[in-house]
Amino acid sequence: MDSADGLLPVELERSIFELAAFLHPECALALMMVAQRAQIWIKPFLFRTLTVDVRTPRPGFRRLSLGAAGNLVDSEPLALRQHTRHLCFVDLHHTDSPRSVVEGLLSTCGSTVDLTFISTTDRFWVPDRDVLQTLPLQRLSFCYESIYPVGHSIFRNANRSIYPLVTHFDLHNCNSSHFMTWKVLAQMPRLTHFSTPNVKSARASEFGQVLRVCKRLEVLVLRYGVQENLDKDQTYAQAIDDPRFVMLVVPDRVVDWEAGRRGGEDYWARASAIVEKRRSTVDGK
Repeated sequence: MDSADGLLPVELERSIFELAAFLHPECALALMMVAQRAQIWIKPFLFRTLTVDVRTPRPGFRRLSLGAAGNLVDSEPLALRQHTRHLCFVDLHHTDSPRSVVEGLLSTCGSTVDLTFISTTDRFWVPDRDVLQTLPLQRLSFCYESIYPVGHSIFRNANRSIYPLVTHFDLHNCNSSHFMTWKVLAQMPRLTHFSTPNVKSARASEFGQVLRVCKRLEVLVLRYGVQENLDKDQTYAQAIDDPRFVMLVVPDRVVDWEAGRRGGEDYWARASAIVEKRRSTVDGK
């Protein structure tokens, strides 16, 4: 502390404000009202992680309606372009808003590295592939229908790579018949983590094939909404003798995603910890 005026050093003060905004994003707007310098420090945190949820927002984390997100595109395009890194859309199929609103937000948030589409029902939103290809994505979650056309082009050109920067990939709305096109995973050169919900009628050998085809894969997560369904599928764990295969319960994908973006533990971190523990146990024998 400066003994002359009793003020904290500017660097320390900034660190305190930034940490508070990161850990408690719901307080970021209030923190910005303290002083002009605080507004400059905190503004990037307001835009770094955005959840666009068409359902009734729940307290505890800043979520936007699709309309509010569209307004941001008009009012704060520079902030979105410079600061947004993590973007999650929830239940887009429930809205009548035109696709242009979603695609406009995606196009504006050109520095997004983490993009997730979540559905709480059996209906799914299919984003525009051309828009996705312009983003420097490292984490991606969407439905099978979004990658299906890409899969067919891969079959015609086996040397083509897709999503070259993606390390964490979640693919949902799959069934056993879709495993034939999952060869596209091998064309993702940096893929280390892959997950999917429990796949109807899938055989253990099909998950084993994914582990064999994807040479760089460190973790394959089969996730469930409730423990009861995981318990019914224990035959997978018994049949797949590979420490990289993990079965987890993820009851609320939105809460899990937000927790990970706030510096907490999401299901990717939990799965990686399980794999690391298994490997260390084997190495210790």
